[in-house]
Amino acid sequence: MKSGISAVALVVLAACTSSAGVFPLNDAAKAIGSPQIDFVREGLDQGPVTITMPSGEILKGHYYVARSGEFAAASFSNGQNASAIALGGGGVQFVARGPMTEMLCQGSVSLGGHGNGECQTENGAVWAVDY
Repeated sequence: MKSGISAVALVVLAACTSSAGVFPLNDAAKAIGSPQIDFVREGLDQGPVTITMPSGEILKGHYYVARSGEFAAASFSNGQNASAIALGGGGVQFVARGPMTEMLCQGSVSLGGHGNGECQTENGAVWAVDY
């Protein structure tokens, strides 16, 4: 019986990877192309995010989703990774950094874990993101 309970617990706690749909919203984003955005859910409403730019550059960050007016924050870890700041009521905002590019993403998340928002680079390229 204990091994059955342990197996169920492992399935529930296993990380789940999701990719976002990404659509360019301005000429700067169209010129760059659409990045690949992958989220890993670790536990409830948080996990690492990896953004692969069309040039091959990898941006890393970490997101947190705030529920019911909660606020969460984490400090920056190093030059390649950035942490997230969550906004209340199902909101999410995070920064992902790579060697040459920094991207700010923000949006909203439903109770089911799906949502939408926008990501923008420091040079003004903007993408709509559906996750």
